[in-house]
Amino acid sequence: MEVLKDERIQKIMERALFIWSKENRMTTYFQGLTDVFCQVMLVLLSFYDKNIYNGSFESESLSSKAVFEVEADTFWCFSIFVDGMKPFFTQNLHVGIGQAMAQLKGVLEIVDEEVVNHIEKEGLDMSHFSLRWMLCVFTREFNVSHVSRIWDTYLAEGEFFMADFHIYLCAALVHNYKHQLLKMDFSEMLTFLQHLPTDSWTEKDVENIIWRASILKETEKSIRDFCTVAVFLNLITLIAAAQLVNKALPSSSGKNEEKDKKKM
Repeated sequence: MEVLKDERIQKIMERALFIWSKENRMTTYFQGLTDVFCQVMLVLLSFYDKNIYNGSFESESLSSKAVFEVEADTFWCFSIFVDGMKPFFTQNLHVGIGQAMAQLKGVLEIVDEEVVNHIEKEGLDMSHFSLRWMLCVFTREFNVSHVSRIWDTYLAEGEFFMADFHIYLCAALVHNYKHQLLKMDFSEMLTFLQHLPTDSWTEKDVENIIWRASILKETEKSIRDFCTVAVFLNLITLIAAAQLVNKALPSSSGKNEEKDKKKM
């Protein structure tokens, strides 16, 4: 994008990410944070120049005051967004991302075990394609406008549920291409999932994938709730059966009383 070539914009990124890294020593900087920061900054810059989303940018449209305001707003909006995604990034990055991938696999196993079995059969690991999805939060899979719409849904979910909904959207993407994936081998799936054909997506396509993610979320929740209830009911049945067995069997004290009576 033309706007990212502007020296003032580059300085904003340099200063803000440096300060953020100092303020968040448990996370530190990692590859992908720049993409997330740029997404937030481009949205805020669009208030000053509507042509930014189209790839064009006029340096004159951005005054020194505007640069100062954009830097401050971007820093705080970026900090809030990353805080919501902290289950992935807190403390040990490898642990957080590993847990996210395990969660993604868990969701897919519940809602679409067939595609998971095919992926494993071909030797493809979740990290081979979803690592970038987790670190860059789809900034490389969709254009700026579509990422903004997706992130808007994350923010609507609330700070404590943003990361979870991201997992469901990842699962929805895999599920969306299920029929194509089932016909592919390892190398074909790897190439396909690393370069999703989303360039031609419209707003309707983005709305559809968000809707699919919401359905997966409710489906998985319903299945888990059902399993919990089933386990609880089985436990109650076992307890009731044990009580009936105890009542049916004579107690040891009863046997001792009968023996004492015979002796007398």
